[in-house]
Amino acid sequence: MSVLTRQLLALAADAVEPGKPVAGLTPAGATIMTLSIALVLAMTIFCFWRIMREPAPETHHHAPLEIETDDVEQ
Repeated sequence: MSVLTRQLLALAADAVEPGKPVAGLTPAGATIMTLSIALVLAMTIFCFWRIMREPAPETHHHAPLEIETDDVEQ
């Protein structure tokens, strides 16, 4: 095991006191996380809805088959 790995494991072990349960989210943290996820989902749904409701184009816009670029000598 490398020295860096041992140091990281020692730091992780020191971060949690033995016998003390690891704390979860506070109510404020859970609220902020829920609101953030809801906002991202709402924006995603709105963008998909907006794209999908546009009518199909009446004509197909294609580039011409032969494009003269004047960079190739013939």
